[in-house]
Amino acid sequence: ATQIPLRLVGSEMCIRDRQTVLRPKIIDNFRVILDEDDRVYFTDGSLLITFNNQVNFSEFAALNNLMLQKEYFDLNMGIYTHKDFSTLVSKIDALEEINSISDVQYNVIDPYILPE
Repeated sequence: ATQIPLRLVGSEMCIRDRQTVLRPKIIDNFRVILDEDDRVYFTDGSLLITFNNQVNFSEFAALNNLMLQKEYFDLNMGIYTHKDFSTLVSKIDALEEINSISDVQYNVIDPYILPE
């Protein structure tokens, strides 16, 4: 899996498309984030957490103050949400220290992928 290190950006960001200036909007709690190359992605703050071994996904959520959204047993992966978007970076840092976790990533929408 390719990791996309991302950073949060402020809502004052403008995306320029030739002569048109688009103003960002927060739609149902989505946020704009940028990777190290300033590519734009969208997230609702949910996290993809991959585990080294099989775990009880619901128990892990309860122990780590997360909400389980979806579980993928065959991949040892779950999608979780954290209540407070403003503390999401510190939550990711804490999760990365847990030995049973092999990877933590933002669950993102990539606007550069167009449907066929």
